[in-house]
Amino acid sequence: MPHPAPGPGDPEDPRLAEVVDAVRSSRRYQSVAPETVRRLATSALVASRGDLAEAVKRTKRGLHEI
Repeated sequence: MPHPAPGPGDPEDPRLAEVVDAVRSSRRYQSVAPETVRRLATSALVASRGDLAEAVKRTKRGLHEI
């Protein structure tokens, strides 16, 4: 039986890596621990229903609140 495609909350979702890379490429967030960015990006990707631009915004907003 084939495995289902990874969804927004799945750690293997390639969109999650895209969100993490986009946030970490910003000078402001380069020094933030990658696991922190990944944790916030995972929940942001689910909340944004897979919309990458919205997930990046939500992740940055979450990091700003820390």
